[in-house]
Amino acid sequence: MISSYSPAVCCALAVVVLASVCHGNPHNQSELIVEEGEAPPDHRYNVKLFGAIGDGNHNDTDAILAAVKAASQAVNYSSILIPEGQYLMWPISLSGCQNMFIEIEGSVVAPQEPLAWPQNEYYIRFVSPENCSVVGRGSSAEIEGNGMSWWERPDAGNGQAPSLIVFTGDPLGYQQPGVYNITLKNAPYAHVLANNTMMYFGAEMDGVRIQATDRGSSAGVLVSNASLYMYNTHIDVGGVNAMIQTGYGERESGILRVSQATFRRGGGFIVQMTDGVMGNITIDSSQFIGTSHGIRLLGARDGSGALYDLFFNDISMTNVGVPITVDNTYCPKDHDNCLKPAKGVLTQSIMFGEVTATQTSGDAGQFTCRPDKPCEMISMNDIDIRAASPGLPNLFHCANAYGYTDVHVNPEPCLKKHTLSRAHGTQRDFPVF
Repeated sequence: MISSYSPAVCCALAVVVLASVCHGNPHNQSELIVEEGEAPPDHRYNVKLFGAIGDGNHNDTDAILAAVKAASQAVNYSSILIPEGQYLMWPISLSGCQNMFIEIEGSVVAPQEPLAWPQNEYYIRFVSPENCSVVGRGSSAEIEGNGMSWWERPDAGNGQAPSLIVFTGDPLGYQQPGVYNITLKNAPYAHVLANNTMMYFGAEMDGVRIQATDRGSSAGVLVSNASLYMYNTHIDVGGVNAMIQTGYGERESGILRVSQATFRRGGGFIVQMTDGVMGNITIDSSQFIGTSHGIRLLGARDGSGALYDLFFNDISMTNVGVPITVDNTYCPKDHDNCLKPAKGVLTQSIMFGEVTATQTSGDAGQFTCRPDKPCEMISMNDIDIRAASPGLPNLFHCANAYGYTDVHVNPEPCLKKHTLSRAHGTQRDFPVF
């Protein structure tokens, strides 16, 4: 049996806890407002000392929150230790967290029933964090999202399911929160979501392994109006591997840096632009294996703004559907007004270098752009894309795309050889490759 929250204990262990939790409902998220204070000298808080069982059946949420409450009294740094074992935990939210680390040696397990997640938003959420991180200790460290029941719901793939780790809200200072050296499994929606937060400093991922079962539809990493730095990360999911996007009315997205990443089986890496400005995106020294797409840059047909300064270098792709896509005529499936007139997304200054790939679709790449908003200043250098099987076509396809090819490109590129930037009213001086 899963134990229920004790109202008295619940209300005592947090500075502020959602009222619904304090009324003893075990199916509601817990909201903890973290404050500074004093702590014992070691500043490390083992959840077992606060009553956690770690058998995978007992609800250990109260004990984990009690450890967080105690750790929040530390003057400088503190950590919550979740040792080896399986710890069943309901969704929690930490607001104003500073200089705190959740160290996981064992497995933190989410409840299986969707009814245990009434808000459909998050499992572990950091609100306005500064230097607060989830850190794995050892090869057994993992967070199990138990998203299998969610994937069977018809609305699971459109954001109507919770994400596993969420960073949101403006940071309190300049030190990055992050996720390090841990396995994240079977999220109902996204495994990591950075949303409306940390435009210039961002969250960080390093040494993270993300995986979902073969029938899983969950996404790996989603970034929306935020910044993220991702290193040494392996993402094997059924949905999109990683995606950065802006939506209607959003001014700009942040910075995305990806290095030494592996993307398997999913939808590849997507940049989706609707409104505002998006740039400063770099992927290098990374590989795609068996994904439906490689790098996919999308400007919404009914959007407006600018997509620029995107750099992709030292990329390996094996048995990928379409390795390269640039498309500012794209109509997202949730947009109802794609047929209405719109300014469109200005798409410029994109560099592909040292890309090797085998493709399984017959398309080496697609550059599909609006005649009134052509894609411009695309640089392709040292590109070698080949068909994965004999007799399969291997062609680039272009419409209203302009750029340069300075070094070997295979197959024959189709970019037009001049740029129309000045003619189309660009307000920015773009570099010449």
